[in-house]
Amino acid sequence: MGKKRTLAIILLLCVLGGLIACGRKEKEDEYTYTIKLNDNASGSKQFSSCGYLWVYSVTDQMFTKYGNGEMPSSWTVGDTYIFFTTEQKNGGMDSSYKLWRCNKSTNECEFLGDMSSDARLNIHENYLFLAFGKDKVWLMPVEGDFGERINLAEHLAENDGDSGRYELDIAGYHGWNIYSYDGDIIAVTDQDDHSVAISNVLSIDVREYKHWYYKDGESIEFRDDYFQYRRAGEDEWHDICPEYFGNILWFKLGIREVNFLPKRIVKEGEKLYLSVEIGRTKVPEMSQKHLEREVLVEIDLETDTSRMLYDTRNNRTRIVGYREGNVYLLKDHIVYKNVLKTGEQREMYDLGQESMLWYEEDGEHKDVHFEWYGDYMVVWSYNNGDGENLVTIKSLDMTR
Repeated sequence: MGKKRTLAIILLLCVLGGLIACGRKEKEDEYTYTIKLNDNASGSKQFSSCGYLWVYSVTDQMFTKYGNGEMPSSWTVGDTYIFFTTEQKNGGMDSSYKLWRCNKSTNECEFLGDMSSDARLNIHENYLFLAFGKDKVWLMPVEGDFGERINLAEHLAENDGDSGRYELDIAGYHGWNIYSYDGDIIAVTDQDDHSVAISNVLSIDVREYKHWYYKDGESIEFRDDYFQYRRAGEDEWHDICPEYFGNILWFKLGIREVNFLPKRIVKEGEKLYLSVEIGRTKVPEMSQKHLEREVLVEIDLETDTSRMLYDTRNNRTRIVGYREGNVYLLKDHIVYKNVLKTGEQREMYDLGQESMLWYEEDGEHKDVHFEWYGDYMVVWSYNNGDGENLVTIKSLDMTR
């Protein structure tokens, strides 16, 4: 009996050991990069280093550097001008900022004015928007003087505490729609075509994790604690894929987290497509060590229904894009195109053969950025090099 009991224990340990081994990821440290995905409508990619702003043109497939030798802190690129800020250390933790305008054709930079804090910049039509926060958004003509700037929040003061959309017409300026939530500016859109001039695309209320998405003049509120959405002005929340997220005990108990960012949303017609991360920890963008799987979800805004279109089922496959019935995946450094209707999957690009630099010299993986520019996907990650060798960047034609 003793030998049989010993043998049974050994067999049980072997079975348990096998189960544990099956559940353990192999070479987990090889798959710890973070995917940063963004849908960008402009035709250039910008980053700052060595005191200059480096602009990569998707059309020309080349870099051009702009600036005055001071390290840019924030920036925006237009057809004629580049605007950027530089930080001035005033001792201790105190800093101030300078605003500059650089002519792209002559590369001459002009100092415009001093600011007490940094701003998020965006050029829309012939105007520069400077967002310091939801209670301070400046507006000025791109060829105007710094003294011509106005604070849109001051023009919204009479509606303080209200939520909704307000039309703002200022003498000498274009007409704008301002979206407000509890008196704060959430987004500014063009009255003519409803294009977004500047927005707080991700606005998180620490109590409820509210995500706001703006496009074509529409605002939608998400909350991922219950994974629901509603339009601005609606009282009722709409469940997203309740047959999946509403019935799994993991989500009900908070053992698994649902995470997505509005910048990952693609809108086609009256449908939204969300790339959703599922993992153990709520972080802004999950790396492999946080992630368990990703799913692609479709929301029909006409019928307020939703369905799951794709499930990676593991953390070694990442969703890096969606376009017109195709989901684009990154798996083992290879970009695949998966046709959802047929299930056909084919290799698009082997980024290893494209000489993408994935690891730092100490073996730590870097973040990998995927951004869409029309029919092109730009993939980039920072290098260890100095001088002009600052980034590995590839522009991939996704129409082939």
